[in-house]
Amino acid sequence: MNDKAEIEIIKELKINNVFGDVNINKCGYEYSRYDAFIRKNCIIEIKDRITKEGCKIYDSLEIEFDKYSYNIEFSRYGNINFYFVCRYEGNIFVFDMTNLSECNYNFNWKWEMRPKSTKFNDNRKIPKYVSKIPIKLAWVTLPLV
Repeated sequence: MNDKAEIEIIKELKINNVFGDVNINKCGYEYSRYDAFIRKNCIIEIKDRITKEGCKIYDSLEIEFDKYSYNIEFSRYGNINFYFVCRYEGNIFVFDMTNLSECNYNFNWKWEMRPKSTKFNDNRKIPKYVSKIPIKLAWVTLPLV
């Protein structure tokens, strides 16, 4: 995802006090496993899912096991929370991944063929281990105007 989209999403989270009156920092390391953090509080993985015209609208959002597993363990080790934030269809959905994990949510991980990368317009597909999380499980749904 591009930096502009991440910055826009972080700005909306701040403006709407989704995490309270705190400073949300964009991670400065290009290859970090998370995109933003609130010091001594949480880490945040951010996605911007764009639906092409005429495509089906889904009632769940996808997270890769690679991102989930690293970030959930990192959050446990640091005694902080892990959030998955996704802008999709005119809303920002915030999932409390720590809470879902602690409640033993069944992520129903599956191998599926997915684009290798969304950053470089690489259309090749590779197998990825993914979960589809129902939008109704979002901790916060932030409508964008």
